[in-house]
Amino acid sequence: MKPASEVAPLPIIALEEQVIFSDVVSASPQDSAYYALLEPKYLEKLKSVGPSRIQHMRAAGIAMQILSHVPVNCPPAACRKANDALHSAILCNPTRFAAFALLSLENPTEAAHELVRCASKLKFVGGMINHHHNGEFLDAERFRPIFASAEQFNIPLYIQSHYPSSEHLQYYRGNYSEAIAHHIATFDLGAHSEVAICVLRLFAAGIFDRFPRLKIIIGQMGQTIPFVLDRIVDLTQWWREKPCRDFGEVWYNNIWVTTSGMFSLAPMACLVNTMPADRIMFSVGYPFSENEVGRNFLADLKASGLVAQAEYDGIAYKNAEKLLGIRVKK
Repeated sequence: MKPASEVAPLPIIALEEQVIFSDVVSASPQDSAYYALLEPKYLEKLKSVGPSRIQHMRAAGIAMQILSHVPVNCPPAACRKANDALHSAILCNPTRFAAFALLSLENPTEAAHELVRCASKLKFVGGMINHHHNGEFLDAERFRPIFASAEQFNIPLYIQSHYPSSEHLQYYRGNYSEAIAHHIATFDLGAHSEVAICVLRLFAAGIFDRFPRLKIIIGQMGQTIPFVLDRIVDLTQWWREKPCRDFGEVWYNNIWVTTSGMFSLAPMACLVNTMPADRIMFSVGYPFSENEVGRNFLADLKASGLVAQAEYDGIAYKNAEKLLGIRVKK
């Protein structure tokens, strides 16, 4: 047996690692205005899908990133352009990058076709969809083609938070600045609770009854659901028009969770007590979170004793390999 100092470190796969393409963002005036507010340090890293990004990965021991475009509200043609650009980045560094397809909710039928194109021809590992489109949540009937294609072709869908519509933002405004209202609506709390509500709405609308093999990924350690899981499971059983399946069954069989942007042991303890460890996957949320912070969190997790070694290996890379059908270079 090799001494501990000679044992190679585990390969790490990071999901929800974001990029930005200027011509895609410029397809929507709303997106252009939103991302113009980003600090230059973030824009610089978002635009890099080459040596600079890989250097940051290598410094933190991250073997592979699953790339995805930042949330946008653009037409199908712009999404196709983004996916072709992501494919080019993967071809340049196939052992370092894989990708989630950017899908336009403007036309769900075209989004479903694009999902299949990206999975079959470009070998993407899943699709990335916003939790709403102009304030309309994903439980609307018109979004069903996306879920149908995802189930039919066994393609995971990652539901990411999207900035609020102009009408929705008013509910977060108060006796404070517009900047604070935006933070409350997005990064600080609103995005987490709204993705959780999105999942509950999908459940209430019978999406998981209609598509029982659907695979959904959510970030930020479960978007507040683990904290209230028992209450949700208990109270939804009393719905008059309840879905056929129990929410707990859906949680354990249709949902996977990443750690993106969350690097504390307290929420992790809640997550591992409410979800099988083989459905938890590591994520940084680069560049909005730093790779080194994610690496340090993994070290804290290993030292904490919250998970066994096999569970830790799964969270670091094996669970992502299994779900996404990839193999990281060791």
